[in-house]
Amino acid sequence: IDYIKKIKTPIFLIHAQDDAVVPFDSFKALKKAGKSVVKTWAPPVGRHTELFMTFPDLYVKRCNHFLHKIMMQRRAS
Repeated sequence: IDYIKKIKTPIFLIHAQDDAVVPFDSFKALKKAGKSVVKTWAPPVGRHTELFMTFPDLYVKRCNHFLHKIMMQRRAS
């Protein structure tokens, strides 16, 4: 939690709500603490490492949207 407070690079925080390895409360704590968290996605299913396999098209679409937005902001500044 302390480290995420120091990050200045935009963060896209992704976490499945049914993750049995890392509790969902950890996602909520990181989201709250991270000043650079600009986008989040917390689907109800996807478990710990299966989000991409569960939602491949949506995963790629959301990541591409995030990266495109960051790239456009950097070009504008």
